Amino acid sequence: MYRVLCSICRNESVDQDHTYISRCPRCSAWLRFDYDYEPLAFPQPERGMWAFAPLLPIAKPEAAVTLGEGWTPLLKSSLVPGIDLYLKDETRNPTGSMKDRALAVAMTKAREFGFETCLISTTGSAGLSASAYAARAGIQCVVVVPKNTPFSRTLPMQLLGARICEADGDTDQATSLVEVCCRETGLYDVSTSRGSNPYQAEGAKTIALEMTVQLPEAFDWVVVPVGGGGTLAGMWRGFLDARNLGLIDKLPKLLGVQARYYDALVPALAKGVDDEESLRHLLDGTPMVETILVKLNCRFPTDGLDALAAIRESGGTVMSFGDDEALRELARIGCCEGLFIEPSSAIVLAAIREGVSSGLIRRGQKVAAVLTGSGFRELGVLANHLKPNNVSLANKETISSLLDRVKRDHSAQ
Repeated sequence: MYRVLCSICRNESVDQDHTYISRCPRCSAWLRFDYDYEPLAFPQPERGMWAFAPLLPIAKPEAAVTLGEGWTPLLKSSLVPGIDLYLKDETRNPTGSMKDRALAVAMTKAREFGFETCLISTTGSAGLSASAYAARAGIQCVVVVPKNTPFSRTLPMQLLGARICEADGDTDQATSLVEVCCRETGLYDVSTSRGSNPYQAEGAKTIALEMTVQLPEAFDWVVVPVGGGGTLAGMWRGFLDARNLGLIDKLPKLLGVQARYYDALVPALAKGVDDEESLRHLLDGTPMVETILVKLNCRFPTDGLDALAAIRESGGTVMSFGDDEALRELARIGCCEGLFIEPSSAIVLAAIREGVSSGLIRRGQKVAAVLTGSGFRELGVLANHLKPNNVSLANKETISSLLDRVKRDHSAQ
């Protein structure tokens, strides 16, 4: 069982009458959820993330809208020498990203509340997830994308039955448009920010809960890509739940990783920013810069204050990296681990290397990197930024030469 509370005035707004609210009707603050920490039977991998249904704001878990999301692998890795590294591979979710967890919760609530149509503002991953889960739930999905979004991004959504609308502006304009439409028309917003939909925001914490079951020994650091900030903030709530349940006795430090030029949380953490106005002030005059880190190019992180609070509470920090570092790490993890991840996920490995090099992450510590999305979802971006290697005519001589070069490259690594 769960209770819905205002995060500021503590007004209790339980949704037993099945009336959807996204913010406190008294003070308009974000909502939070309190749970009864009953003993849970672990592990239950066959149930996916729904093994943790008692810790999700769902009235009827047996009626969950699911495509088999969750219980993704936690893989041991030797990519960064000197530490005990694990990779939480969220690319194994049904549509290839961690967003499936959030949208599974969002669509389950949509059906509980009786909505027939949902709206979402997105640049890619969340839109694909929303389209898939809406189709599964029998709900019409309208996806609002920024102007000039590549067709390669919207095509899969259309094939899943979603209707696409292009906003006359960037991500911020698309988000504002959806907020206004939902507020004025009563449509259901499944955008993946806590202020837009507090229910979906609980889905991300199942990543942390799974990790504590998969490896009960506590992590020293958990490293997470940060776009809007909701995944990191949600995972922190999951680690707090795990401690309350007695699954872990020590909380990890969080290392958030942003894209260069979209890294407002770096100065915000250093300057002690803890309100939206000050966070927005940091962005004054900053340009929109083209990047392959498309999942992280959020000029204003909508859940940034939530993420900052989690990072501070954990004793962690924030770093930022650019395209070059992401491409190097993407190639390394592909060649060494057989994982094809999106550039926006690869930068977590750059952060871990920097953390070890600087002494922030001590040798021998246990570190988890969250790989949030599949590289197969970014083929269009990668094809536009990478050139193919020289392709040789196949014969015995060229193949032998290639094998020799592969052996030398492997030895060098």
